Amino acid sequence: MRHLAFKSRILLAVMIAMMATPSAMSWQDVSAASPSMAPLNQQALAAANEAYKQTLKVLVTPEGMIRFDAFTRMSSLQETLESIVDTYARAPEQVTPETRIALLCNAHNANMLLLVARAMTDETFQPANDLPGLMSQQQVMVSGRRSTMEKLVKEQLASLGDPRIHAAISKGTSGSPRLHGQPLDPSKLDQQLDSLSRKWVNNAELFIVQQDTLIVPNIIRDSIDDFSRNNGEGIIAFVKKYAEDGTPISSIRTISNPVQVTFDVPRWQLLNEPIRRLQGRQGASRNNVGGRGK
Repeated sequence: MRHLAFKSRILLAVMIAMMATPSAMSWQDVSAASPSMAPLNQQALAAANEAYKQTLKVLVTPEGMIRFDAFTRMSSLQETLESIVDTYARAPEQVTPETRIALLCNAHNANMLLLVARAMTDETFQPANDLPGLMSQQQVMVSGRRSTMEKLVKEQLASLGDPRIHAAISKGTSGSPRLHGQPLDPSKLDQQLDSLSRKWVNNAELFIVQQDTLIVPNIIRDSIDDFSRNNGEGIIAFVKKYAEDGTPISSIRTISNPVQVTFDVPRWQLLNEPIRRLQGRQGASRNNVGGRGK
């Protein structure tokens, strides 16, 4: 019965997505599409967002884990994501800042899901070996702009000046934020980004305090400066702001010495697999990034 409920949700999402877009394009088609594609109207974009919302209900657990195995059971999942990605590829670029952040984050996560779904059809797919290359090399398109997943973050999302976006985008791996089960909504964006930042920082698998050292996810190594832009006070202040009282990470507020910042080891295990705690984090990189704070 549960499987049938999942399937019904996906069939609804497929119908909505198909109404929003003339045809479902393949991943390669979307990547190669011309930036001069006819722009969408708001009704089509709203329909795609609804389809994405229904898809997340099927794929994402309350804990933010992803049911990647569902792609092998229901082909409609991948078809829906193809339509959603096609819609985001043609979404207007000149919108409010809130709409832009929501669109780019939703497009990033939808493309991530589709990218992994396609990769899983290859029996030789190994996340730890293959995902880093897919993220840095696979072309995607959002609002008529081609980029890789990495460039989408570095060149488009980072330029919007809100470090909380790093809590809202997931690579679907154990080293990245859990995937939120709801799309970002421009009308609720501030509350959603605060909530996601709080969940991210308080995930004891990702942010760790050891004596006077703060270990942060390796996945933000290339984006660490984003936390200091627009009068931001850096990653240490960001963690202190969102650390909840009584959690392990909250001990950062009691450190009297200057806090050192280091990066955890890269972790590319898919979020649908058991996440094993790295004992002692002995493999964590101790490359200081100049992070000293009160």
